[in-house]
Amino acid sequence: MKRTYIFAALLFLIGAGAGIYGIITSRVLIDDATTDDLALAGRLVIASEEDGVRILDLSSGNSEVVFTADPKSLLTYAALSPDGTTLAITYAPPSEGIVQAGYTNLYTLPLDASTDPQLVVEAGRWNTISNPAFSADSNSITYTHTQTLDAGLRINHVIDQVSIQSGEVHTIIDEGYASSLSADGEQLAYITTPESSTFDTLYVSSAAGEAPTSLADGDLFLAIDTPIFSPDGSTIAFSAQERESLISQGIDVLFGVQQASAHTEGVADIWAVSTSGGEPYKLAILRAQGLHLSYSPDGQYIAFVSTQGLYIMQSDGTRLFRLQETDGLRSVHWVE
Repeated sequence: MKRTYIFAALLFLIGAGAGIYGIITSRVLIDDATTDDLALAGRLVIASEEDGVRILDLSSGNSEVVFTADPKSLLTYAALSPDGTTLAITYAPPSEGIVQAGYTNLYTLPLDASTDPQLVVEAGRWNTISNPAFSADSNSITYTHTQTLDAGLRINHVIDQVSIQSGEVHTIIDEGYASSLSADGEQLAYITTPESSTFDTLYVSSAAGEAPTSLADGDLFLAIDTPIFSPDGSTIAFSAQERESLISQGIDVLFGVQQASAHTEGVADIWAVSTSGGEPYKLAILRAQGLHLSYSPDGQYIAFVSTQGLYIMQSDGTRLFRLQETDGLRSVHWVE
C-alpha cells in the first residue's frame, strides 16, 4: 500500500510539474515571422558565438557581421553608443590557442570596423566584465565587474563606470551586477544578492547610485537578471525565476535537479515593474534559459535572445514572434 501511495504521488508531481523545466513553453501564441511580416523599425545589435557581432536591419531584413570573433575567443555582450558610432563589447581574445571559457575584458570598436577592438578596461586575472551600457552622451560606459577574491573562495560584483576618453574608472555600486542605464542616462537598474539571503533583489537608483529603491526581491523571486528600462524610463522589464513551489521542489528531490539562478542556467520568465514601485507583473511565461532583453526605441516591443533563438514580443506580452531559431546568441540591443 505504501508503494502505491508513493507511486501516485510521483505521478502527481510529474503531471503538475510538466513544462517547468522546458525551454520555451510560453502561454502566449508563438508565431514564426519575418521582418517583413512585422513591419518593424530600427536595428538589432546581436552578439553570438557563431557570428560575432551582427547588425540586423529590421526594416530591410538585411544582416551584416561587423565584428567576427575568433572561434577560440569568447564574446558575451555588445552594445551600440547612442550616437551610433561605437560598439562596446565584452570579449576575451584567444590566448595561446586555448579556447576561452571566461575572463572577458571591455573593448570598444568603431561600428564601421575601421580599426581593431581597443582595450578600455582589463578585468584582471580570473575576473570578468559584462553588461556594458553607454551613457546618454556616449562618453562613458557603465558595466559589471565580477572579481574573484580570496584565492577563488569568494566572488564579488561591482558596478563601475569608465570614461572612454581618459580611461578613468570609478565604482558606482558595491556588490551589484547586471546593470542597465535608462535612455536619458538618469536612472540605473541593478541586482544584488544580500548576504542575509540567497535570493536576488532588483534596485533602481540614480545613475550615480544614489537613493536606491527595491522593486522586486526574494519574497517572489529566486533569481532575477537582465533588467532593462523602457524608453521613457517608467518601467523595467527583467527575466526572473520565481520561488519554487512545493511541487517543483518535490520534483527536484526526486530527479536530482539542482537549483540555479536566472543568470546561470535556471529557467526564467519575463516580468515588468514600474520604476516608481508597485507589484511586479508577468509579461510572458517562457521557462527559458539564457535570456537577454532589449526594448524597441518606441517602447512597443521587446526583443530577446535565449538558448533557443531570437524573439520579439509586444511589450505588453500579448504576442510573441520567433525571428530566428538557433543557439549561441548571447545578447541583443535594439537601436534606431
